[in-house]
Amino acid sequence: MTWYSGPPVPNSFADTLQMTPVTDYVLPYTSVGSLVPGYGQFPSIYTLYVYPRSSVSVYVSHVNPLGTGPDLTPIYRLSWRCGDSAKVICDNPGAPGYNPFHISHLYAAGDTEKANALATGYKLDGIEGYVFPKSYGSAPQSGMVRLCRLYDSTRDEEILFPGTGGSGNKCYPPFPSYTVGAAGGSYYSSTIYSTDWMGWVYANYNGATPPTVNLTSPVNNATFSAGSNISLTATASGSGVNNVKWYANGIQIASDNTSPYSKTWSSVPAGTYTVYAVANTGSELSATSAPANITVGSAPPVLGNNGFETPSVGSGPSAYVYGPTGASWIFTPAGGSGGSGVSGNGSNFTIGNLNAPYGQQVGFIQGATTISQTVNFAGAGSYHLTTYAAQRSSNQNGIAMTVNVLVDGISAGAMTPYDPYYQYQLNSSSAFSVTAGSHTITLQGVNPNGYDLTVFFDNVLITSP
Repeated sequence: MTWYSGPPVPNSFADTLQMTPVTDYVLPYTSVGSLVPGYGQFPSIYTLYVYPRSSVSVYVSHVNPLGTGPDLTPIYRLSWRCGDSAKVICDNPGAPGYNPFHISHLYAAGDTEKANALATGYKLDGIEGYVFPKSYGSAPQSGMVRLCRLYDSTRDEEILFPGTGGSGNKCYPPFPSYTVGAAGGSYYSSTIYSTDWMGWVYANYNGATPPTVNLTSPVNNATFSAGSNISLTATASGSGVNNVKWYANGIQIASDNTSPYSKTWSSVPAGTYTVYAVANTGSELSATSAPANITVGSAPPVLGNNGFETPSVGSGPSAYVYGPTGASWIFTPAGGSGGSGVSGNGSNFTIGNLNAPYGQQVGFIQGATTISQTVNFAGAGSYHLTTYAAQRSSNQNGIAMTVNVLVDGISAGAMTPYDPYYQYQLNSSSAFSVTAGSHTITLQGVNPNGYDLTVFFDNVLITSP
């Protein structure tokens, strides 16, 4: 499409967009900083419902200030706008968050990440600064923290924040209200280029000091009977702590304003939960604890071959197979409308995508085909199906394929994986209820236009509630 050349938010939007009112667009934009001409806007902080809790200090040169050791890593800021390349949010009027004036921004650590972003159509704004590289296994100077980033697939934006925890998926965000994404409200588990942090920085909390918090009950991997009353306890320290809140699967379940921090979560229904505590201060600083994963009642069933590691197909251009048998799933053999099966890394299917997020292989659905599996549920209840999924990077014609989730042939919602780098993001079905016994789970590709569209899947799980 052609980029509108008028003001950033023109009064003529309604005419330009065939009488679609401005309020239908979910991302108002404001000018921030010096960017590529025509790209100088960011979603309003008020639109995102999140206030900045801190800033970070970075270096102005690549020279290591310690006098020895590796060069510092550049942090690049890049921008993209509708019309630069095909993107669902811009080109499909029925897509979630559709906005033909959308602008996206991201941050890349180092030249390889920058090159990958440029290859997808982003424009380079410049270097935000330099940070100590990740090759330092621990903070290279006292007081340093990890610089973490989170990609919000709903808004197609990245945020940066000073994180805690180890490498991998342990950058606990200081504001769990922003743990959004395809799964909605899930505990933070975003990865970009197989990592979620970019280097070491000094955090600046505007003269304040963030609190610390530890979840002491429940403990990780605890199990309870359905309907149990579960004790919630936490310890918190720091100046100005005024309450502790507990969350389960991203939803607040309790709050206590006085120490010792303790509440009861009553009559908890059967399911699997990720529980964590958040300590808040009067200065709007907060801290998030490490999570505890607990099971209440009958555990959800485990899908066989949920990572599609069987049959082993190796890696390389020919590392894929349609319709394999004896692999727990029922796949669709190759035909005129496509097919489903298993692919290794670097195959003719996956060559443009990042490697499988779990193991070495992924499942795929090409076109309007299916994969299915019958599993036994030990107890009646409400469940979700979750999976890490990605669109194929090639042959998509600028279109993202949707996959319907069916339980015994009845819809349990749909998933449309989306990421500007074709990375794997966590997706979730709607809640579905079943009785105890055997039920068939089906993933069904939706391809009304007949294009050669493909979605990849990994780590397919049944969770509850």
